[in-house]
Amino acid sequence: GLVGEVGIEVSQPLSQSLMIGARASAVFADENHMQAYFGVTPEQSARSGLARYDAGAGLKRADFSVSATYMLNQNWMVRGEAGIGVLVGDAADSPIVVEKIQPSGMLLVGYRF
Repeated sequence: GLVGEVGIEVSQPLSQSLMIGARASAVFADENHMQAYFGVTPEQSARSGLARYDAGAGLKRADFSVSATYMLNQNWMVRGEAGIGVLVGDAADSPIVVEKIQPSGMLLVGYRF
């Protein structure tokens, strides 16, 4: 399937060493992707007891995140990010979905050459 994402990200330095950022995006998917991940075929329905479900193309998820990057020195940095994804449309309505809210977090250490 085909998946596409559009979004906007802004960042603002608070000091020489600290930068904060925010991001919002929307994820779109074609019918092949949506059916593969969120659809339930008649065979799958018979085996699982879940209702048959046809997932169509369209908006799949909206994502929001905030981040902070701290430069430890000229080369080393630490970045933390927290986000939330919200399934929408046919993805959210699928009988296989237990939680529509998908939190995420990341902590990384980077080196700039």
